Amino acid sequence: MNKHLKISIALLASIFGLAACGQNNSASSATETTQAAEATTTTPTTQVASNKQNTTEALPKDGVQRFKRVDKGGSTFLIYYFKDDIVYKQMGIYFYNPKGLGKSEEEVVQLLNKSQELYKDVTGIKSTVEKKDGKYIQTMTFDYQTIDWRELFKRAPDQYPAKKPKPLKFSEAAAKLQEKGYVEYTE
Repeated sequence: MNKHLKISIALLASIFGLAACGQNNSASSATETTQAAEATTTTPTTQVASNKQNTTEALPKDGVQRFKRVDKGGSTFLIYYFKDDIVYKQMGIYFYNPKGLGKSEEEVVQLLNKSQELYKDVTGIKSTVEKKDGKYIQTMTFDYQTIDWRELFKRAPDQYPAKKPKPLKFSEAAAKLQEKGYVEYTE
């Protein structure tokens, strides 16, 4: 049971770490939109060859791209907004199913409270948690044009090691997500 929680925390941390890697606090103009992603807190599943995505060479340089990953303990949905291959906004919706994770509701709530506290009042990040149909849903939005990276570094230097990271390239993020079993989807 603790293994699933640790894997869940590691997955959540890797997603946020991926988001943090290569971002800057530039004030370049871009259309403000929102993105959605769901975090999975279970062990990885193997992907069938038919679920594999095309290489990142075929990815567009501007636009919106959605990724998902579904496991028995929850689901993760990520939406990236990018221009010239640079991500300017990301939304994540994370569904946590305590029974699927083999955890009590209290353990899941503690995990979510810790995450909420990390991002509370950080400029450029919005995070909400709700409970629906026995599942916990955390929605997070990262506006990479306004994120206060210094505050994130101060709060969690292991997770956010750069006070002013390089811009996140969508092509690199997409490749890493596909390696971790995420698949593209359309609305």
